[in-house]
Amino acid sequence: LESELKALYTAITRSRVNVWIYDECKEKRTPFFEVCKAQGLVEVVSSVRRSIGTDNDDDGGLFAKSTTPAAWFERGRDLLRRAKQESENKTKIGLFRVASDCLRRGESAKWAARAEAEVLALKAKDMENHMKNPPDSRRGGRDVKPPNATQVLNAFMTAAHASLSCGLTLPAVHQLKKCNELELAAELAESIGALKL
Repeated sequence: LESELKALYTAITRSRVNVWIYDECKEKRTPFFEVCKAQGLVEVVSSVRRSIGTDNDDDGGLFAKSTTPAAWFERGRDLLRRAKQESENKTKIGLFRVASDCLRRGESAKWAARAEAEVLALKAKDMENHMKNPPDSRRGGRDVKPPNATQVLNAFMTAAHASLSCGLTLPAVHQLKKCNELELAAELAESIGALKL
């Protein structure tokens, strides 16, 4: 019994979508099934229902339900909030990327573009840091070459363009300053009422 419980625990905790439990003996399965049913953890799928597809779903209710665009959007917004609270850039970049994907699936191109602009800004800052403070010249048996000033300026310009495209004006001002586009940054800051650069 112990090995069966371990196998059941592993199946339940490691599954990505569904866990299918099949038992021909109704007497043996009933107690466990009733407990799971009372907790709302199971759905009955009979061979008759499966063959005629009576529950009005395209897949007959056999597979995971599709996530709604509203749920994708909400998850993306939650990831944006978490990313902004995160302190490490690599983790922030990862969270913003996943947020962008969720927001795109949530049918919000505007918010997905904002997440992508955040990624570009963080990458530009990382490049600037690597240029100013190059890592060890050898890492993992291969040469690591720091970016040059032109690459860093291009990264900040790309980030500024992405920020402006999705309405993130103040970050775009700071990114333009990093590109030495001071007149453009000043005009943009003045247009939004930001007096201090």
